[in-house]
Amino acid sequence: MQAPAPAPGLSSAAEVEQLADQLSQCANALHDRIVQDIHAGKLGLDPARTLFDDEVLLRQRANALYAEAAKLAVSQLATSQQHLMDLTRAAEEKIRTVDRIAAVAGLASSVLGLAGAALSGKPQTIIKALEGVYHATQAVEKSG
Repeated sequence: MQAPAPAPGLSSAAEVEQLADQLSQCANALHDRIVQDIHAGKLGLDPARTLFDDEVLLRQRANALYAEAAKLAVSQLATSQQHLMDLTRAAEEKIRTVDRIAAVAGLASSVLGLAGAALSGKPQTIIKALEGVYHATQAVEKSG
């Protein structure tokens, strides 16, 4: 009897994000272990440096997967790339030109929220963050 074929993996933003989460957890565990072994005198500096380099590489690869998940999530949105770019350009212009620092801070916070939402890989979160940027931009325009 043949073993069942494995289900296709990494076919959705959520699956890619789950892998990135797991890789980040592995990097955290590696970091904790390195520090623990250094403090216990079980690990010399040269091997520790090599392991720290591995930790950094693992985190970089996890971050690349988060970016890939975000790309997949954004590709599933009903919002066009042009709309995303127009909205973020408008926010950028307002950040550059608005005199009131409170307005700049609010708008910057909204854009930061959008960046975080894009990294989440969740279309609903991204849409909500897009609305936040839009409303923050509109509020800046209305207030002068």
